[in-house]
Amino acid sequence: MKISSLPDVVRTSGGEPFRVHEFQAPSRRGQPFERVATTTDTDKDGNPFLVGVVLTAESRKGLLGAAQAYLSVLKAY
Repeated sequence: MKISSLPDVVRTSGGEPFRVHEFQAPSRRGQPFERVATTTDTDKDGNPFLVGVVLTAESRKGLLGAAQAYLSVLKAY
């Protein structure tokens, strides 16, 4: 498995940015290519929680093809 850090994604809401990592494990049939983004947030009562948004693809080409839409979701959160 290869894990790479990608640039943080700044949220338009001004909240903590997403930290993004890319995982490549071509030998794993169910999730060979993934991007995992995590950040923190709070609910309406101020309770903290973690947020994770995952993009999974069967090929590197598929992962890259969906990357822009994934970034849009992260920025808008």
